[in-house]
Amino acid sequence: MNCQQLKLTANRGSIATDPAIEEQLQEAVTEILDKINVQMVKKGLYDVQQWANEEKSQATEAAEFGRRKDSIARRVQYHCQVGDRSIILLEPESESEVFGFFTTLLAIYDEEFPFEALDYNTRQGIDIIARNKSTNPIADCEYWYVELKKYLGKNFNHSFENLRWIVCWDFDDDLKHDTEVTSSIEEGKRVLQIERHNDYNEYYLRRVTSGSRKAIADAGTRISIVRLKELMTRLPNVKRVEPY
Repeated sequence: MNCQQLKLTANRGSIATDPAIEEQLQEAVTEILDKINVQMVKKGLYDVQQWANEEKSQATEAAEFGRRKDSIARRVQYHCQVGDRSIILLEPESESEVFGFFTTLLAIYDEEFPFEALDYNTRQGIDIIARNKSTNPIADCEYWYVELKKYLGKNFNHSFENLRWIVCWDFDDDLKHDTEVTSSIEEGKRVLQIERHNDYNEYYLRRVTSGSRKAIADAGTRISIVRLKELMTRLPNVKRVEPY
């Protein structure tokens, strides 16, 4: 806010005016910002005052509630029949929702995943630490990274070191067989390989061992990919329900 009729203090750090007028100005500006916040939240944008005020107003919460209800109505549902219960999963719209979707599937269809997720943390680096399925004590096992993505594309923002699994909802449109995937934080590339197996596709990132894209390293260095959207088409007792 700026007004030439307001006098500044000597160090220009505040205004030198009647405290009552200053309070009224602050109230007026806050009211304007609150209205902007409501409109931004309705559109799924960040709170413009979030840096200054962590507590959302009642109007902002109501707007967020309405936006999320509308989002639910627009999304595909997956009804998973487990015994006499039907568990509904919504198509994920973010990486955090991919995590929720994945962990629910892991509990229902454990046999589809050859690893055990042990630790989940998004503060820095790869999302999940896992191990191969084993009856051995956790301390005696070798650990691997599992990275979550809503969409997997040609640009990868993590190292491939220690990474053995990627769980994504789907692929970017330009990610095809033999497409090179490049890390933004290390040298080296991986190449997407698609293999047909038992009437469905299996996906891997394999190391390029020379200048030729045909020179792919053996299976021991590959990173396996779970494409959840495709997986849902072949799981038993799953019904896809289109949005209303």
